[in-house]
Amino acid sequence: SSALVGVAVQRGAAKLDDSICTYLTEYTGQPVCDITLKHAITFATGLAWQEEYEDQSYQVSSIISMHFGEGYKDQLKHVLSTRLAHKPGTAWSYSTGDAQIAAATAKRALEKTDGTDPFWTVLFNKIGAPNFAFEEDAKGTPMGGDLVYATPRDFARFGYLFLRDGCWEGDRLLPEDWVQSSTRPSDVYKATASLENITPSGYSWWLNRPIEERAQKKPWADAPEDAFAALGHWGQKIVVIPS
Repeated sequence: SSALVGVAVQRGAAKLDDSICTYLTEYTGQPVCDITLKHAITFATGLAWQEEYEDQSYQVSSIISMHFGEGYKDQLKHVLSTRLAHKPGTAWSYSTGDAQIAAATAKRALEKTDGTDPFWTVLFNKIGAPNFAFEEDAKGTPMGGDLVYATPRDFARFGYLFLRDGCWEGDRLLPEDWVQSSTRPSDVYKATASLENITPSGYSWWLNRPIEERAQKKPWADAPEDAFAALGHWGQKIVVIPS
């Protein structure tokens, strides 16, 4: 989802500091309008989301409730109905809901400039990865935070795009500073994330950067510091090691 937001920024369809309500106009006037696109891709929306999985009931788990409980028909509405526990931008908390918001705003932004199915027009087809598939809810909102499928080769091409600083065959798909920002621990992570079993996070990528001011060592001791990864719930991995 964060990469698709980056593509929207590169194409002039969105800005990171825009309110999500710039694109999700049906929520205009609600407290969630204080959430920006940058908050969504850095897990800093402030929503009181509970990221629990198979060992919890849907009454406890926000994500299970979204997919299989009361939220399944309109999953974006379910996410944005979650109360704000913190002012957006002031607290880091891993959230599939945040990634869903990012995917929804990216689609809305890109539809204005690139028509229907813009994810493929502006990104996946361009990198030769047309087999990417996004599950959608009954409202047609892409998941983005999970339920995204592709072949191993297509996932590799996505990683290679980031290895090549967001460029593909001479065409810049991501802004010039996007990969650098994506792979640098976010300010909100450094200020507020718990150190217990948490890998440093940038623009939704997991990082191997030590954070000296918090005496936090790099989490993957045998890998170079510049390594970063997308890590799926069932063990899927895209690992990029520029060095």
